Amino acid sequence: MSKSVPMLIFQPIPGHEEYNSNHLVNQELAIRINHQDEVDHWIHKLLSSPEPFESLCSNMEQYQKKINPLAGALSIMELLTR
Repeated sequence: MSKSVPMLIFQPIPGHEEYNSNHLVNQELAIRINHQDEVDHWIHKLLSSPEPFESLCSNMEQYQKKINPLAGALSIMELLTR
């Protein structure tokens, strides 16, 4: 995500990975691929048509603006100083 490269998610592991992939798809930051035969279709579509690619990249940039990159480090520091 930090590189703003569109993600194609194929068969996420049930549990935490599936939860994270659902969030990314719902936020329009990634595309879930349910069947192996869809992989070539989506790669070709993203490389040949700029609209879906640009839309995903734009969504990622907007999403990243909402994230504090130091939030994790600050949380750890707070826990260590208790």
